[in-house]
Parts: sequence; C-alpha cells; structure tokens
Amino acid sequence: MTALADAGYDFGETEADVLYPTLDEEAFRRAREALRAEPLFPEVVQAPELLHCAMTVDERPGPVLGGLDIRTLFRRGAMVGARVVVVVAPGYDALQRFNGQAKAWREAAEAVGLLGEHAARSGLSIAVAPRTDAGGLATTIDEVWVLSEEVGHPAVGVSADVSTIADWADMAATGLALKHVHLPLPGRFGGEFSTERCLEALAALREFGYGGRVSVSAEWPTFAHRAGELLEEMRAIGGG
Repeated sequence: MTALADAGYDFGETEADVLYPTLDEEAFRRAREALRAEPLFPEVVQAPELLHCAMTVDERPGPVLGGLDIRTLFRRGAMVGARVVVVVAPGYDALQRFNGQAKAWREAAEAVGLLGEHAARSGLSIAVAPRTDAGGLATTIDEVWVLSEEVGHPAVGVSADVSTIADWADMAATGLALKHVHLPLPGRFGGEFSTERCLEALAALREFGYGGRVSVSAEWPTFAHRAGELLEEMRAIGGG
C-alpha cells in the first residue's frame, strides 16, 4: 500500500485474505491495526467464489469464506476500508441443459440478493463478474447485468474486465450498475494487452460518465518501476 501511495494511486485491490477469514475476533483486531497504519485502504476485495459459497451453504448465516459467515465477512470488509467486493458468477450443471441453468439462475439471484443486503448494511457494494469458463451461468457483461437487474438491489451491480469486452457500448449499457472496472496492464508497460485498446476503454468510460474505481490487473512488481507514468497516462485520458 505504501508503494501504491508513493506512486500516486488512490486505493489498493486485494484478495479476500485481507478479511483474515481464519482469525478470531481478537486476532483480527490486531491485524486491522496494522492495516490502518497503511496510507491506502484495500477498497476493492476479490472474493471470486463467494457467490458460489453463498448458494451452497446449508444454513444461513453459515460460513461462506473460511470461518466467516456473511454478516461477519462484510463487517470486516468495512473495518479494513473495503468498498466493493467482486464476486464471480457461478457455474451450473450443463448436463441438465436449460432446466439446470434455470434453477441455477434462480439460486444465483437469491444468493446475490442476500449478499447485497448484507453488503449494504456495512456500506459496501457487490460487483458480479462474468464466469467465462465452460458451464458459466453468466459469461458476458450483459448477462451479469441482467442478473443484477433481476436482483434489483442498489448495492448489487457488475464488474467489467476490459480485456473481455469487444464493444465499449456493452459497458455503457450497464449504466449505474457498473460498480468496478478491471484494466489489463497495457503492452507499453509490460503487459500482454493492446495499449491502444486500454486507452480506448478509458476514453469510453469517461465519455459514458463512469465515476467508479478502475484497477490495473497486474502483479505490482511487473510495472512498479513505471507505475507513476502509467497513472499519469490513465488520468490524462480517463479524466481523474
């Protein structure tokens, strides 16, 4: 977090380990004190399988992440400075074809709604990302947008990965439901994604009036030596 702050970045994005799911409350409080000493907060938390866990837990509020139940998970998220929790759409049993998909869709909508309710109580949002592997229930940004719209909760929205989007209008169509954006590391800065496409995406987000967070999806050592330069370019095009 110190390195990010020194380079001028506004927040960090981490995996769900920042919630310390294996620690009891006393140990968590001590760990949180160390986090509070950092110059930036982990405002975005990646918990890819949280939605799947919420769909399969037998008794709510049973544990959905390590030893944490849903209520504790979001309370801890708020306490470490999180604002958005990114989850991935679940899969379904493709062998059951449309019947299996319809059942999984209903269960996913119910689970997303449950997560949204608990997230909102702690001041957080849920952003659902597409699952792009075989058997994914929602594999595109428009499909996860439909899922979030069916849930109909203001704390529930979508997460967009620029590297998987062919038409920037798909991001614009999500409107206020767009809670978070992942930008792949541009090729000019050591990544494998087209620099031109990355910059186009930032310009499109500015044009669409997106005011949320954008994270660079890359390991810090990969671009640490040019992090400030990348940030300047992103802000020049994205407008903030």
